[in-house]
Amino acid sequence: MRLIDIGERRLISDLLRTRYAANTWRFGDDTAVVLDGERLGGGRLVATTDPAPEPAAWAHGGFDWYYFGWLTAALNLSDIAAAGAVPAGLLTSFVLSSDLSVAKFERLLDGVDDCCASVGTKVLGGNLKEGDTHCSATAFGVVPSGEPSPATAPRPATRSSRSATPGTSGPACLPSTTA
Repeated sequence: MRLIDIGERRLISDLLRTRYAANTWRFGDDTAVVLDGERLGGGRLVATTDPAPEPAAWAHGGFDWYYFGWLTAALNLSDIAAAGAVPAGLLTSFVLSSDLSVAKFERLLDGVDDCCASVGTKVLGGNLKEGDTHCSATAFGVVPSGEPSPATAPRPATRSSRSATPGTSGPACLPSTTA
């Protein structure tokens, strides 16, 4: 079965809503309520958005939609971590060929979900359109009240490393496949 066989409304109602409805108070819109004033607790809400480069996802993990999903989430969640924030959720935006199989779409979602779970967060919603393949996400996080911004006041014992040229997507963004 292909995405064109199901259509956007049915994908949302039959696949996405059943998969993510428990994550948010209202699912199916292009926006999500992430935090109310009580949950924010005096901290700062931070957000970031980035696309995942298709060739890098497949070059590092093989031609597997799982890695494209993981990379889409990881690129955004790593920015939240770099801001010193606790991740609060992820919104995805997928533009996919109507000819894509549902199995590959689910594999993409599995990669996003597993990456989110690895840092204690979840998908809150997003957008789905038909067209030339493009995956991006927006991540939200909260910097606790009184915490310094890592950009202006690095914390002691904070370690940072890189495995690729700055500004590129490196293999460190992908999950380990070895035990």
